[in-house]
Amino acid sequence: ASCLTSETDDTNKIAEYVKNKGMDIWVYTGFTYEEILILAKKNPTYIEFLKKIDVLVDGKFILEQRDLSLLFRGSRNQRLIDVKKSLEKGKVVLLNEYEYNEEKYFEREPMYV
Repeated sequence: ASCLTSETDDTNKIAEYVKNKGMDIWVYTGFTYEEILILAKKNPTYIEFLKKIDVLVDGKFILEQRDLSLLFRGSRNQRLIDVKKSLEKGKVVLLNEYEYNEEKYFEREPMYV
């Protein structure tokens, strides 16, 4: 468990650095949002990390559900979750990728850590 704690602490430090630079954080994970909340009960650093994330793309990629028409994800089971709103409301709030203002978020210079 100490290795996991060390990794999540390091991840939180990187996320803090990125947020301080004014960048948005998107995280792709094979876990669902609900599974992450369960893990957070045992390791509160997960909640601290979630608070820094803007968008969570959750769920495993499932080849049988592959859909090339989807934006920002590869299979229909994966969700685009607005993490800040989800934490505020206590339930999953999905991001509508078709209303997402891509220019606003991608006009910045890339940052390399």
